[in-house]
Amino acid sequence: MKKIHYLSSALFLAGLSLFSCSKEMAEDEKESADNNRVFLKSIFATLEGQEKNTLRTKLVQDGETFKLSWNIGDKIVVGDGQHSAYYQNSSSDSSKFEFVSGEALNPEKGLMAFYPSTAETSQNHTQIFFDFTADSIQPYTDKGLLAENVYPMLATVDEEGKAKFMNLFSVLRINVKPANSSEDYAVKSITLRRASGADLSGNFTCTFSTIADKTVPTIVSTSSANNSVTLLCKDPVKIGSGKIFYIAVPYGSYTGLQVQVNLSNNYSYIDSPRPSKFFERSKYYTTSIAVGAPSEKVRECVDLGIASGRLWATCNVGGNNVTDCGGFYAYGEVQEKSSYTWTNYKFIGDNKKYACESGLMYLENEDDAAYVNWGPSWGTPDYNDFADLLRTCSWEYVNNYKGSIISGRLATSKVNHMQLFFPSVGFKVDSRWPGDTGYYMAKNCNSDDTNAVFVVSESIVTYDFKLQVVRNGINVRAVTTRIGE
Repeated sequence: MKKIHYLSSALFLAGLSLFSCSKEMAEDEKESADNNRVFLKSIFATLEGQEKNTLRTKLVQDGETFKLSWNIGDKIVVGDGQHSAYYQNSSSDSSKFEFVSGEALNPEKGLMAFYPSTAETSQNHTQIFFDFTADSIQPYTDKGLLAENVYPMLATVDEEGKAKFMNLFSVLRINVKPANSSEDYAVKSITLRRASGADLSGNFTCTFSTIADKTVPTIVSTSSANNSVTLLCKDPVKIGSGKIFYIAVPYGSYTGLQVQVNLSNNYSYIDSPRPSKFFERSKYYTTSIAVGAPSEKVRECVDLGIASGRLWATCNVGGNNVTDCGGFYAYGEVQEKSSYTWTNYKFIGDNKKYACESGLMYLENEDDAAYVNWGPSWGTPDYNDFADLLRTCSWEYVNNYKGSIISGRLATSKVNHMQLFFPSVGFKVDSRWPGDTGYYMAKNCNSDDTNAVFVVSESIVTYDFKLQVVRNGINVRAVTTRIGE
């Protein structure tokens, strides 16, 4: 196999077949020639390690590696850093890509090809770069991973118009099995996150580098890349005695990888963080996780890509499902009541502990409904948590969310597109349950017997330092940063 390398303009022009443009393009041809730019009629795009072409509908496993192949209709982009041309596979010869649109290219700058064709090219003084996006949410399919959704590939173009594409991803194969064979579980989603190292999704820049005299692709994550990726099941997938799920990740080194399996019963199971591991290109890696082990059972949470690392529970404290009202708690109380009055408020008179000039202005763990009811990994958010949440997400008011009759605000992360629903179910005062605005407790309180809250309704989504009286019963949505402990 011929070694891929950059060639000078003279060698490139001597070996490359050009196609003739019509008379109307004569002036353009002359201008292109003057600028050392040429039109390439076709590109022969082969795949690294692929000897036989098959339709690219799912992964083809070969021992511990996987192979991809072209499908009719696939498009690639070829660029010199300033100009781009697009090619499409439209014949029975699945390695031949014909020119469909774009500009003439300058071979002197070195040509690179990229799949998918949505990649954007740029150049510094010595290298051409391609920018691409790795989806933060990958769709589950019972046919395996859909290659066209998740696998970017990169190639240099030689003097014969040949491009040998290198895959940029690895695959983590996750064996999910029940700890108790008598129980039946169904998976809603699986989230993979890392503590440090390469990023798992988001925006990346890629180019070629020379390492130990070998030309290899190099991936660099941008500031908008994410430390997690989620495999999302459209409908819950029953695991029976065990089932394999696949998540594609950029090749690179990862430290502290954790797998979180979210079940249809709204519980999650998280395995222990792994030591540093380098994932090679086009390789399968296997891990297993048992669901149903009580020591690893936690409430389901969502990673919205918030810079602080906070993870948000998917339901209210006191609830089990996304649309449950959950419990209503007065500030500093950890149990519900039949009525919420000053007479039965815990911290009143001589017992006043919070919301007074000489008292505490921030919930202690023993008075935190999330901490007490869900365990030490959880807590009530503070004012800054809600500010981060509001900043990180876009907000939509939804009536009759998923046919539940419950309405509220749906938050969608601007970072990784994960979602979180906040029911708007009012608050409790005395023995009444007024309104359809949702109030969510913050840890902060004030000296005038008010506490900070997060507010969701059809007309507003905001946070306020003094919008609720401490004796009233309101909802709590818990946060955590230490899942699985």
